[in-house]
Amino acid sequence: MSEWILFSDGFPLSANVTEIEIYYDESNPSNDAVRTSTYGRGLWSSPAYYGLPTANFESDETNVPMGCEINFFDLSSGVPHQWSWIFEGGIPETSTEKNPTNIQYLEEGVFSVSLTVTNPSGEDIKTISGHITVNAALLPQVNFMAEDTVLCTNQPAIFVDLTEGCPISWTWEFEPNTITYINGTNENSQNPEVLFDQAGVYSVGLTVTNSAGNASMSKEDYLSIGGMAIPFVETFNEVSLDANGWSIENPDGRETWELTSVSGITGESNAAWMNFYDYTYLNAHDYLTTPLMSFIGFEEVLLTFDYAYAQRYNQIDSLIINISNNCGASWTRVYANGPDGEGSFETAEPTADFFEPADIVDWSGYGYGAEKPIINLSQWAGQANIKVQFEAFNKFGNNLYIDNIEISNTLGVIERSKKNEAFIYPNPAKQFINIIVGSELGVSSLQIVDLNGRSVIESNLNEGNNQLSVENLSKGIYFVNIKGIKYNETRKLIIQ
Repeated sequence: MSEWILFSDGFPLSANVTEIEIYYDESNPSNDAVRTSTYGRGLWSSPAYYGLPTANFESDETNVPMGCEINFFDLSSGVPHQWSWIFEGGIPETSTEKNPTNIQYLEEGVFSVSLTVTNPSGEDIKTISGHITVNAALLPQVNFMAEDTVLCTNQPAIFVDLTEGCPISWTWEFEPNTITYINGTNENSQNPEVLFDQAGVYSVGLTVTNSAGNASMSKEDYLSIGGMAIPFVETFNEVSLDANGWSIENPDGRETWELTSVSGITGESNAAWMNFYDYTYLNAHDYLTTPLMSFIGFEEVLLTFDYAYAQRYNQIDSLIINISNNCGASWTRVYANGPDGEGSFETAEPTADFFEPADIVDWSGYGYGAEKPIINLSQWAGQANIKVQFEAFNKFGNNLYIDNIEISNTLGVIERSKKNEAFIYPNPAKQFINIIVGSELGVSSLQIVDLNGRSVIESNLNEGNNQLSVENLSKGIYFVNIKGIKYNETRKLIIQ
């Protein structure tokens, strides 16, 4: 911003009055100037003051084939009034424009560029020897980018050509070729806009021509349309949540999801957390949403994560998980849980103090309370445009921490876990539970007992996935004992 600011000594104009005008140049304080005018017996003013200019410039190309047209840009400081360019080997060879365009070079060689800038305080010259190199055989240096590489199927991709070497024509290719050009662009546009007719992974190629010939570049598996393929694993080790593609919705503008360093499952690490302890604005919802994912190619999909929570007095904060298969246009709830004072959601002993997990036993599945959730998302298997949302509901309780999120197929869960373990999901459950038996457990059996020690369900288990109905069980807490030749473990089960 540059402007003249008027100051007056406040006397009537019939007296000898002085007005001072100060010229303020925000971009270059050295250009500040002062001029004064005295009214009354006569009018007097001094000429404006200008700082000595300093010449500087750049061009959009420096290494070009013959016949290339180059644009130059003045970067001088000191409020120059005049510009005098000399383009060795260029056509035209001189210019007095501030930013000369379409300077053409028809001969091979290495050429200098000179700029002289002038104002009432003087002049300055800058010359760059060998600034322009002209090579008749120089092919285009092809490069391009898409503004986004992970897109919903109804979201257009906008491509930006970054080729150097004076390109004059472009040819784009996509594999698979299930695309539609939009907004008046086509395969020969420099910066095309494209819609993709189906979800999947696309490779993109660009061939560019200049006066010396053509060159090509291909980017394999460059675009993920409909989302990134699973497995999706998040350990929150990035510097921020949005650095890895997460988005936050904070309707009230107060406390919301953040990263913090805590004692986690594998020691000190980052976790996403909600500060419910200091969140005095009750009944607030805050949303943490995953990057876009695709479940195409999978028949089973599971979500699992570690979390830590301790209850504060009798407040009931809640964690809700939603899923969308239309890029967040609508959501379906797949999980909702909160503390009941008996460990259905809590992972550590109740405390009136500010809760921070101090050890592995403060996390789900490792100590006091609830098991690690395993949520079946197979209803959306084979679909694209998937987002999963962690929704925190505040009741001014205690803090919630989430870490080690994994979304994968059943086989992936088994392969990344110990083969001599068993998994139970969903937990909490309503109508049925799945028990995944590791390949090294051998012959196994299951027994579910209530809090009085009475057996309510007994069953043999096979390797892999087993499903049992629990719809006849009353709401409450049960214990599941799984026995194998090399395995014997009891897990808590919540029936909602």
